[in-house]
Amino acid sequence: MVGAGAIMDYGVGYGLPIGYSNADAEAIEPQQDEDATARIVTPPPKSEGYLFEADTFAELIRAGRPIFR
Repeated sequence: MVGAGAIMDYGVGYGLPIGYSNADAEAIEPQQDEDATARIVTPPPKSEGYLFEADTFAELIRAGRPIFR
């Protein structure tokens, strides 16, 4: 919906709108948790406890390959 705000279905962390004034009140968090996000993205999990290796994920995007299972 335009003008009604934003939602994030999947992800890790949070997003902030451009020009935010109060990060705590305006943060947008994913509706699904990290485990659910990990089940839909293609890159293998990173061994150090992170969701995935960001470089691998970015390489797939640059190559135009699918990032979702």
